[in-house]
Amino acid sequence: MTNTNSTVNTHQSIPSFTLNPNESPAYPKSQTIFIEGTVNAFNAYDFRSKLIEDVKGYADRVILDLAKLKSLDLSGLNALIKVQLYLKVRGKQVELHVSKKNPVAELIKLTKFNDFLNVQFK
Repeated sequence: MTNTNSTVNTHQSIPSFTLNPNESPAYPKSQTIFIEGTVNAFNAYDFRSKLIEDVKGYADRVILDLAKLKSLDLSGLNALIKVQLYLKVRGKQVELHVSKKNPVAELIKLTKFNDFLNVQFK
């Protein structure tokens, strides 16, 4: 597996994400994806589609690291839920890792989306 940096220039570009080619020692048989930028109504659909396409063949456990995600709106949260559902139906576990200090964490808590998403607040 190779590292993939994905950015597409559309009206508003898809946030970049990097697939870590190695299993995390802390999380065996897992694949970590580092997401940066903004996920909103303008790019959520393309982001979701690209992310699903890129992670289909990876490990049984996918970790989405949101530490560098600058902002997320309800469309972005919906995209994350759809990614999780897509992968869950295919037998994969999905975790979101987000810093407690990140404004994204606050939105996830306020909307109670952590009831639907497997979120680890770090």
